[in-house]
Amino acid sequence: MMRFNHMELTVAPGFVAENGEALYAFLHEVLDFERSVFPGLDFPSLVVKTDQDASQFLFIAEHPEPLGRASEDHLGFQMDDNDAVEQVLTRARDWQRRDPRVEIRDVGVLDLEATLTRAFYVRYLLPIWFDVQHIQAKRGHEPAFEWRFMPMRLPA
Repeated sequence: MMRFNHMELTVAPGFVAENGEALYAFLHEVLDFERSVFPGLDFPSLVVKTDQDASQFLFIAEHPEPLGRASEDHLGFQMDDNDAVEQVLTRARDWQRRDPRVEIRDVGVLDLEATLTRAFYVRYLLPIWFDVQHIQAKRGHEPAFEWRFMPMRLPA
């Protein structure tokens, strides 16, 4: 079964020098990303990861034909519970008060047949939105599988 490993986002030449530190601060403080590096890259980029092993990361790379901002493209992040969604939303709103370039769309709770989803979208400097959500299955609609991030058990 596949799982998310990374996403490359292209930005305009000069973006990393001009906005890289502000973007990293936002991604770190709001979404808990950590900085990472890829040794040997010969072009400006920013790499951020969700865990110490970089098992999931965003690769933000400069390119002469960057991704445009005109769409609803987004990357979804599943949180453990609604409180975690609210905590990220609070941090995003705090950033928005300091920097009006932070865009937020709070969609509240989506009540669908099989799930309740607490979600909001946030975008800052990048050409995509981040969809921060917690999906709760309704009784009788529980998924057959559940993702867990657990320490690896090494053989003795």
